[in-house]
Amino acid sequence: MDIQRADPRACRRVIWILVVSAAAGAVLLLWFEHSKPGIRAWITERSDLIAERAGLLLVVIGVLLIGPLLAFSVYLWFLGRRIAIAQRYPLPSMKLILDMKVVCGPAAEKRGRLVKAMALLLASLAIGLLSILWWLGNSLEISLQ
Repeated sequence: MDIQRADPRACRRVIWILVVSAAAGAVLLLWFEHSKPGIRAWITERSDLIAERAGLLLVVIGVLLIGPLLAFSVYLWFLGRRIAIAQRYPLPSMKLILDMKVVCGPAAEKRGRLVKAMALLLASLAIGLLSILWWLGNSLEISLQ
């Protein structure tokens, strides 16, 4: 039974990425709260453009929400494919934050398929979110006309 050892630099990198991501998220939330009156004023300053501007805002929200979700699902799809082809999990090229038992053969292939299934689930959720935003945009456009 092989064990793939953790990389101490990978653990520090993960902590650094989490701290930076949390800080960036907090800054974005604070910026949005600060900008909300300005955004509201921009949308309503011309009554003939309210629907178009609200639609544009929904497009921006959609890109910010759906883009990373789809990108992560694509990453997971290719990762699952690599795991299934190599029939080894974790892959030798993976930098781990904890020591892990190496799984080989059909069990690793099954894990690869599970990662691909997770990718499909995330992509489905992104498409569902997109359809909700689409419906909201159409409803908003109809109600403002």
